[in-house]
Amino acid sequence: MAAAAVALRTLRREVMAAHGWSLRELYRTLDEPGDNPLHTAHARLDTAVRAAYAMPKPADPPRPQPLTRRQ
Repeated sequence: MAAAAVALRTLRREVMAAHGWSLRELYRTLDEPGDNPLHTAHARLDTAVRAAYAMPKPADPPRPQPLTRRQ
């Protein structure tokens, strides 16, 4: 868990320095489509925390059902 947290902080620091971004600007990149290393790092930390505390994986949100016409 500690390694995943350190990796996340390192990634944030490096990306912010490389682009001159604030933390807010960095996290706004999560709204953009496509792969995002920040999202991946957070997912790894989430997985490590769940494993450390024996928490179950969260359920996938329910998929919307297609609308059907009433006959």
